[in-house]
Amino acid sequence: MRWGCMSIGGSRLADKTGPTGDAGPDERGPFEVESRREPPGEPPAEPAQSASERKARIDAESLLEGFDEDADFTADPEVEAALEQADKRPKKADRSGEAEFGDPSRWLVRPGFPSSRVSLIAGAALTLTAVIFAIANADDRWWLHGLVTLYATALSTLLGLFALVSASYFGERGLNEVPLGLARMLVPVGGAMVALSLALPYGLSILLAGGIYYVLLLLTFRLPRYESNILAISHFGLWLLVRIGVELGSRVIG
Repeated sequence: MRWGCMSIGGSRLADKTGPTGDAGPDERGPFEVESRREPPGEPPAEPAQSASERKARIDAESLLEGFDEDADFTADPEVEAALEQADKRPKKADRSGEAEFGDPSRWLVRPGFPSSRVSLIAGAALTLTAVIFAIANADDRWWLHGLVTLYATALSTLLGLFALVSASYFGERGLNEVPLGLARMLVPVGGAMVALSLALPYGLSILLAGGIYYVLLLLTFRLPRYESNILAISHFGLWLLVRIGVELGSRVIG
């Protein structure tokens, strides 16, 4: 009986351990760990490179091999061609006052006060005052004295245009606003005509007219002393030539 039980037990043990004597797949010991397997879908890890292989990679050809150190990257042929094409296009003419008459600080007729309207109103008021004084001081043919005063005022104002051109040339300033310059010129001319229409000695009236003219010229044009002197001297010289011509003509006719 004892040998029969041992034979039966031995056959069961052989079934569990298999032909090699090892435990089967389902009969692992408590300390046996399943061998590590690579996750599905991932390639196997590459083997570590040796020192010779790493040295060979370091000694490989550099990325800057054959690079021209003197290459010019600031110039782009396409951009330069586009710029040259743009330069060949006809440019629009600059019609601004600065382009035509230069620096605004060097303009002969400065913008601002007094405007053309203010200058015309002030000049017309002074001219009317001169006409009134001329008519009041006339002995006979008062209307003729009034017309002569108006004519002398208009002629002297037009002579002021040539004085502006002279001051612009010698003072090296741009003659930018001719109508405004003529409107402002009417103010000192009208003031001078008021002094000439007064019943004063001729020499005194000339000095008074010159002083009033110069003061009003400084106030209306607001120019430096040099340009103001050129303007006043030019204007007075032209007026004197016309005055001499009128006196000579009246003496010849008389």
